Amino acid sequence: MFYQIIRNKPILLVVTIFLMFCNQIYAGWIIYEKSYESGSDNEAKYVYFIQDQQLKLVEDDLETIFNLKNNSVTFIIPSKSIYWKGSVDDYNSGYKNVVNKYFEEQLKDTPKEKVEMARATYEYYLANLQDSTNMNQNDLDMLILNTGKKAKIAGYNSMMFGLYVNKDLRKEVWISKEINMNHTFDMVKYNGMLNKIGMGMMDDLNSRASKAYAQLLQSGFLMKTVEFGYELSFTREVYKVKQKDLKPNRFSPPEKYTEVAFSDLGLFDLPAK
Repeated sequence: MFYQIIRNKPILLVVTIFLMFCNQIYAGWIIYEKSYESGSDNEAKYVYFIQDQQLKLVEDDLETIFNLKNNSVTFIIPSKSIYWKGSVDDYNSGYKNVVNKYFEEQLKDTPKEKVEMARATYEYYLANLQDSTNMNQNDLDMLILNTGKKAKIAGYNSMMFGLYVNKDLRKEVWISKEINMNHTFDMVKYNGMLNKIGMGMMDDLNSRASKAYAQLLQSGFLMKTVEFGYELSFTREVYKVKQKDLKPNRFSPPEKYTEVAFSDLGLFDLPAK
């Protein structure tokens, strides 16, 4: 028995090195996604770069980097060669300051008899800005079920799960088990991070479904979602997937870019009255 273990060690070593080599070659992922409303010819397109617990989202003139290792967020505006980087708390504080400045400007032109009510509304908005877990929720008869429907999305076999509320299909969730990047990027932690900064699923439906949804995210990769509203549906769909080793500087601002204060990004400036 001991001889067999010693004899098999070279084979095990070769297999281990091979797996490590494969992981190095295909350490990263590039995901191409599009979104659109039903009945509309307009599509928005995004590119995600994913590797080593980091995700970079590129859309138009904005690049956003989420680093799960240190829970940081980075916004980059290539056309201005500027960027901002901070924690989730820094983001929430910065965004609240932008909103606060906007409301204070609006209150200057508000009749005195309406200021108190306007300020109360504003403070309520700030208090619930990013905390979807504290929202009042009605009791819903909600289920996430495997519908048995299958389709190829971006060349990968995918299965549809339905999110039902009071027996009505409210959302399609398509998962492919052929793409497994759990060791590369924690999608559950990422979704939680999005919720904390108000960029995730903020409605009652998804906050109630968070545990079941997390289990789905752990089972494979989210290839497509279709959310059904009262009159329209909204679709997000992966249309191309690549595996590629990404350079570390992909997840940091270019050296020549200037770091600015959050308020100087101009991304979240609210419209004038």
